[in-house]
Amino acid sequence: MTTTADALSAVLAGLALEWEAPEGRDEAYRRTAREARRALDELVAGADRVFVEVLVFPDFPAPYVLVVRRAGVWGLPGAWLAGGESLGAAAERVLRDQAGLAGVGVDSVLAVDQRPEGLFVVCDAGVPEGASDRRRALTASLGRFVGEGTLGRLLPADAGRRALTALANTEHMRAVPLDTGPS
Repeated sequence: MTTTADALSAVLAGLALEWEAPEGRDEAYRRTAREARRALDELVAGADRVFVEVLVFPDFPAPYVLVVRRAGVWGLPGAWLAGGESLGAAAERVLRDQAGLAGVGVDSVLAVDQRPEGLFVVCDAGVPEGASDRRRALTASLGRFVGEGTLGRLLPADAGRRALTALANTEHMRAVPLDTGPS
């Protein structure tokens, strides 16, 4: 049985988010992006609870990402979606509250995971302006930047798998855009 999450993952695997669609494929690209976004919206609307995690890169050689400690457990910065809040707004709130990064544009979803406790969505913050200036403060007070090899060991199994999937999707430019333009 194929779930909506499986269907979205399949679309995500086939969608390369590029700054510009390849010449002559603009409409096909936009259509695929809209389909992926509709599947994502359906998944979020049908979930009892949605946990939004954010992948943040520093502006030094990747693949390093920010992890923070919540309730004694390491993970990507994240929080439960508040009623009526969009994924993008939740991701921006998470970055402001947990990483001290304000005004960061979050424009895509890199991974989704349906768990018994809720739907987990990983958004991409890219390399926020000021990330390197904040590196020492973030590392000292809130968390640390870790490499790909450390993610699987440091994070709980399901969180590590989501983080590694999201990281792989950034490397292959696979994402569901949060703004797909006109319908």
